[in-house]
Amino acid sequence: MGEYKIMCKYAGCDEQPNTPYDDEYCIFHAKKDKKGISGEEFNKKIIKKIERQDYNFEGYIFPGGISFEGMEFNEKVNFIYAKFQGNLGKIIKDKKGRLFNYDDLCVNFKDVEFKSGVIFRDAEFSGGNTYFGETKFSGENVIFDNAIFSGGEVYFTNSEFASIRTIFRETKFSGGNADFKNVKFTGGNVFFIDTEFSGGKADFMSAKFSGGNVNFTNTKFTGGDVNFIITEFSNNVIFYKIVIKNNLYFSEIILSDKSTFYFKNPEFMESEKNIILKFSDISFNPFLTYFENINYPEKHKSNGEFIDIVVIFRYCQLKDVYFSDSDMSLFSFYKSIFEEAKYYSCLWKEEKRIFEERIYSYVNSLKVEEEKTKIKKIYEIEDLNYNEIAALYRRFKTLLDKSKDYTEAGGFYFKEFEMKRKALFIALKDELENKKWLNSFRNGVLYLLYLIYNIFAGYGEKPGRSFWSFLGFWLFFSWLHLLSGLEVIGYKTINYDISLSWYGLKNILNIPLKDVGYALGFALYRVIPISYLPYQGSGITPEGIGGLFLSFANTFVLILFVIFIGIGLKRHFRRF
Repeated sequence: MGEYKIMCKYAGCDEQPNTPYDDEYCIFHAKKDKKGISGEEFNKKIIKKIERQDYNFEGYIFPGGISFEGMEFNEKVNFIYAKFQGNLGKIIKDKKGRLFNYDDLCVNFKDVEFKSGVIFRDAEFSGGNTYFGETKFSGENVIFDNAIFSGGEVYFTNSEFASIRTIFRETKFSGGNADFKNVKFTGGNVFFIDTEFSGGKADFMSAKFSGGNVNFTNTKFTGGDVNFIITEFSNNVIFYKIVIKNNLYFSEIILSDKSTFYFKNPEFMESEKNIILKFSDISFNPFLTYFENINYPEKHKSNGEFIDIVVIFRYCQLKDVYFSDSDMSLFSFYKSIFEEAKYYSCLWKEEKRIFEERIYSYVNSLKVEEEKTKIKKIYEIEDLNYNEIAALYRRFKTLLDKSKDYTEAGGFYFKEFEMKRKALFIALKDELENKKWLNSFRNGVLYLLYLIYNIFAGYGEKPGRSFWSFLGFWLFFSWLHLLSGLEVIGYKTINYDISLSWYGLKNILNIPLKDVGYALGFALYRVIPISYLPYQGSGITPEGIGGLFLSFANTFVLILFVIFIGIGLKRHFRRF
């Protein structure tokens, strides 16, 4: 009868318990304080397993830091539920004598090659920084599902993922920065689904996704800033329902001709600073790029004059790029080509004010020059002025006219003229200060014309203003005709001397309604053909030179308002 052996309590382990230190678990699965040997001795046992080509490290607890540098694993490697709790301290050089100055590594996978895949599902890296630099991942699957990097920085720098699938599902980078600089994803699809970057920055600078599709769905960027700078994508790229708490930069990214770029339904978390989502120096593929449902969160509060969330495009080509169901007041297109983009169900919710106007007003309200310079640099608006903002409004009006959204286009037409008026006011102030009298006179006249055009016609966009102004001036000129005199053939000369006294004011109430009717009729027939009125023009004439001059002024002003009404109605009826 064979001797009964007590085996390790960990499921599937055929090792014996680590007695006398642990009666339940073997030396590999025993807790750190129940190993009974040093971390160095423990690592020697791991090396012997590797020499036997035994690559099953499931549930192993590594008490000290460990280095796998330069090793090759020909078969699939299993690090499921492995815990790296130790620390290697300071490494100055690697095994090849090259400078390798990384502090506090809990595990070193430098120059390791996983030829048949590796699984780090539910692994925990808590002892310090983790280094996967220059590592090559091949095989069918490379899986980091539910892995937790809580000990410090994580470096994948210069690594290559040639596996059929690379999966970072629900992986948590909570200990520090996650460095994916210069990583080559040459295999199949790459998944960062429900991944959390909460410990620090996530840096994908110069990474190359040359294999399959890249999927960032429900990824939470809640640590530091996120960089996709000079990043290359050869296939589809999906950013869906990502959570953003800090700045997210896409700069000089390279998209292949077949790359579809999806950026949909982002969620912006409350943050102590403004959140900038920036795209710069990018030529997006026409008809293959989608920005959808990008809106200001209802729970947030606007930070002063400008909103604390902004989506910036600088030096981007946006021809035939789709924008839909988004709040366009969050977007800044300064110095980008956006006139031929496609806009569907998009609204400017901030009173039809583009971001450039709001940020420019905010900067001008600041008292300290250093603060102004800082804000301009952050948002790249060093050259922005009211003339540039007017040009942006004009470009928006053009694209909205093309899409037959005439109501929105009219609002931008109005704002364009408002910006021109403000630009004239600033130019006028500067020229007066510099005593450039001729230029100041010219700009002063132009400014006055813009101001009058706005007050009485809303730059042709508000016919209601022109209509009420017409009525007001009609009554005003009628009153003046009563004072200057009207000769009515077959009736009498109407001429009232109304003084600014109580007696004069009482006389206004005693003017016969018939006289008032003649005055109203005369003021109106100067605009409308006289044959349409009961008062024939030949029967009413102004009295004296003053009355004649007044009648010409009456005609000019009221016809001007009729023209304003016509322009406004034409622009409005065009929209139906």
